[in-house]
Amino acid sequence: MSEPILRAIIRLFAIVAKEDLVNKEERDQIAVFLNDHVGQRLVGPHLGQFDSYCGEIASHNQQQEENEIDEICRSINIEVAQKQKMVIIIELLSIVMADGIVNPREAQLSKKIAGNLHVSESDQASIKRYVLGRTPEELEDESILIVDSEPGRTGKGKYIYREALTDASQFFT
Repeated sequence: MSEPILRAIIRLFAIVAKEDLVNKEERDQIAVFLNDHVGQRLVGPHLGQFDSYCGEIASHNQQQEENEIDEICRSINIEVAQKQKMVIIIELLSIVMADGIVNPREAQLSKKIAGNLHVSESDQASIKRYVLGRTPEELEDESILIVDSEPGRTGKGKYIYREALTDASQFFT
């Protein structure tokens, strides 16, 4: 991922995260994203960039934010493949959900960003289900594959049984 695209993504995250004041959980989620994409050594400087963007964006009104989202998404659309855009939306929703609350403005901005990145409504619904799901039943979706140690699981989702897995229920608390 190029540095300009990474900065654009971080800026999108800042626009959405600052809606309910950035908290530790959201910053931690952004640090995880950065670690996955730039490595531990560069997490600090990029988190500093995120903090700077949050401070700068704090004075923007809703129209300025929406115009900026349009501009950022246009640049991302030029350089980023559709699969990577899906990852961006997953990460964005993970950041929004980090504090356990999705306020109406966060939901509106997330939907606008997903639409601007040409993520279909059905894919948005699957991503939301994936991010928000806390039980295997909540994850039932034809677009989500659950690998589970519970034999014979059925439902509208896709399942693969793997005996050697640790009990997945520990992850859904």
